Amino acid sequence: MTQRLITLALLLSGLSLFSQKQHLLENFEPLTSSGNLPLICTSDYKQIVATAISDAKKANKTSRPAATLESFSDLQKIIRSGNLLVDDEVSVYINQVADQVLKNDPELRQSLHFYVYQSPYVNVYTFKQGYIFINTGLIAQMENEAQLAFLICHEIGHYTRKHVPTQFFEIFHINDESIYYNKNKEEYMMDRCMFSGEQEASADSLGLQLYAKTPYAFTEPAKAIDILRYAQLPFDLVEFRKSFLEGPNYSIPAAYFLKEVAPIKSRHNDAEPALHPNTNARKRIIQDYSDKLKGAGVAKFMLPETTFDYIRDLSRFDLCRTALKDRDYPNALYNAYILSQKFPNNKFLAETVASSLYGIALYKNGKLTYAEHSFLGNAGIVGCDDVESFPQQVYSLIGKMPGNEWTILALNYNYRQLKKFPNSEAIKLRTDSLFKMMRYTDWGIVDFVRTDKPVENQSTLQSGSSKTALIASIQLEKDKKHRDTIYYKDIYLDLFMNDPVFSKKFPRAWETPVETVSPKPTKPLAKTYPKIDTLIVLAPFYYSIDQQESNEILRSKFMPEEKSPGELIRNAAASIKMPVVTVLDPFLFSQKDIALYNDYTFLKGWLNERNDDVFKSLNPTMVNDTSAIRALMERYNTRYMMYSGFISLNSQLRKGVISVVMIYDLKTAEIVYKKVDVGPLKENEIMMQYRYIALLNAIKYNKLSVY
Repeated sequence: MTQRLITLALLLSGLSLFSQKQHLLENFEPLTSSGNLPLICTSDYKQIVATAISDAKKANKTSRPAATLESFSDLQKIIRSGNLLVDDEVSVYINQVADQVLKNDPELRQSLHFYVYQSPYVNVYTFKQGYIFINTGLIAQMENEAQLAFLICHEIGHYTRKHVPTQFFEIFHINDESIYYNKNKEEYMMDRCMFSGEQEASADSLGLQLYAKTPYAFTEPAKAIDILRYAQLPFDLVEFRKSFLEGPNYSIPAAYFLKEVAPIKSRHNDAEPALHPNTNARKRIIQDYSDKLKGAGVAKFMLPETTFDYIRDLSRFDLCRTALKDRDYPNALYNAYILSQKFPNNKFLAETVASSLYGIALYKNGKLTYAEHSFLGNAGIVGCDDVESFPQQVYSLIGKMPGNEWTILALNYNYRQLKKFPNSEAIKLRTDSLFKMMRYTDWGIVDFVRTDKPVENQSTLQSGSSKTALIASIQLEKDKKHRDTIYYKDIYLDLFMNDPVFSKKFPRAWETPVETVSPKPTKPLAKTYPKIDTLIVLAPFYYSIDQQESNEILRSKFMPEEKSPGELIRNAAASIKMPVVTVLDPFLFSQKDIALYNDYTFLKGWLNERNDDVFKSLNPTMVNDTSAIRALMERYNTRYMMYSGFISLNSQLRKGVISVVMIYDLKTAEIVYKKVDVGPLKENEIMMQYRYIALLNAIKYNKLSVY
């Protein structure tokens, strides 16, 4: 009877899990957290830090709290990044694999906490407190569960041996125009957390011992090392065929594509930031260890293979979204192209391709630029010579196709996908913007319609030729002179003939806008600010930058006995009786605040993407600009969000406290108020509390102009 109940429970559990799966054949929904928040993501974090410092002092009387505090500060950056997932489908699966690995060591399993971190980098990282973060970029690359299990074993080796990274810091650039305005770079931080070669070898040795106790196949660890070794490659290598973007009336010139792509470069002993060093040596150690074992495991999967495939697909879809948020349009396009081979009717993939083409069109027409703080850096999209294998075709197309032709291509794809997915707000926004962009190309409908012209010198035949030969010659000459050699002339032919909506929206030649210069006012107009009754405050910050050191190191200035900036601004709102301020800050969350945490991570992504998008001449290119942001505004009954904080600066040129205030209109993605003050005061709670009270009073009484 008991066995039957267990079987029934497992069956119901399996059915429940299956019912929660996304229908990737149709669409993909962004990964979100669920369940209860772990203590490290809540207000209890301060107590965890205080306990850790106390334990460190008891264990070693000479120990200073600074080392323990800095380690937790690094954890805090990850938690506050907005990229950490909790109890989502991918995280649940990762923990199930960890359960398989540590099935025979429940005590060790209880001390480890596995989380998924949304990042394109092929990496996994362990903190000495037992927190292991696995990037979606790594999960997307795995070929089977056994490879993932080995990398988990390796990280457990780091934890067991109490390894500390050889370098762990984050560089931020400060300039007069924008203080802490740049995009957060937690991805770079994770990527630069490197162990020494000796530590890697030690973790490999212990990880192999743990792996050997499992049924997993010993053929897979070496393959996992190869995946790390070639981490610069996409999660799959598929030839990018130009037919993907073509149609019956549109064929892209072959000259825009490479005849042969560059071979994959050999990386025998490279030690790149995203990789572990000495991959060949590691593979030899694995092989030697495998040769000594008898009866080693052969299983590539302990959990259902279909579950692994599904989780990997989720991670790959998430990489498309991450690439769009980072404005890495070539990778977003190529990743979506790969997935479209398996999911040809997926709405999200169509939106990803549409957004990528739109972003590239903006970039090629000078309407979108990259800055030093951008994910791609100020160089922006690299040339195809810097890329390997099949992705080169995408970069070659970007480099060779002129900006106007990118506009034509992007409009063609977006409009046709809009007909297929008429409820897609993302595609509709980009389609409307591309119609406007067509006006800047100096082309109208007449430029996409064939016209007949008189044919001169119709015949080259000599006198005396037959009448039929003369007629044939005339017809041949006429066809030759009227044959259009511009490859995109017929791209919209069927739409002009059969789609009156398209014909109406398409600009005529005479509608091309003329750039005009507005006369400058004789007196500067007074700046006006909106009346704000309700406000979202996103994760107020407090950082210390010491430029006296060899590197500009950004650390959270946070001690357990101090109040966090979120607490201070919440207290300030209460003191002036302004109850309509919602502070989204993990330091204020309880374990039940999963909905607030999801809103927090959403707005962090929105803010990072918005601050990276420095050009706003047309519609925003942002991923998070449609129904999700509208639903959030309705939920909090406001369209305004404030991001603010303080930076303690110690440099040879300047010492003091920098106060930063940015208020954003979520509906338009514009900054409606911005103020950066630099003062000589030393930072303390009283000073920050006073600043927040003054700021909120200015907002409450619509006095931002004098704040």
